Amino acid sequence: MKARPFVKWAGGKGQLVEQLDALLPKDFQNRKGVTYVEPFVGGGAMLFHVLVKYPNISRAVVNDMNADLVTCYRVVKEKPDALIAALKQLQNEYWNLKGEASRKKMFLEKRDRYNQHAGDDVETAALFIFLNRSSIAPASTASIESIPRGFTMFLLARPSTR
Repeated sequence: MKARPFVKWAGGKGQLVEQLDALLPKDFQNRKGVTYVEPFVGGGAMLFHVLVKYPNISRAVVNDMNADLVTCYRVVKEKPDALIAALKQLQNEYWNLKGEASRKKMFLEKRDRYNQHAGDDVETAALFIFLNRSSIAPASTASIESIPRGFTMFLLARPSTR
């Protein structure tokens, strides 16, 4: 099993996972009831790596300076079905649009909605993931100012019926 980050993140630790893993105590895998603390989770590459590799981790504490990112992790943990439904709705809306201009318009509208901070946690998480995964540059700021990719959405696979 390989768990992977669900958001792109500037400054992510994905390429450093093996080097960071080597810095863990030599008997780490033998310790019982380990609490793993990730103070700067970002995309979560190291978090996902240790959770898969070390089944002795019984609890993980996740934090980041970006409150909306922390909200995403909380929603993934506590309301995954609602998040999946919201992402599927965004996916269907996105792929049913014709042409790059329409998709760019949707992206900008969703970005404006996200930046209003008017939605509940599920909507915030879904918009955060949608904007992060459908923009050119990973967003790791408090307010997403990403540039729309316009025609590609990495997180959700294009429906096979198209």
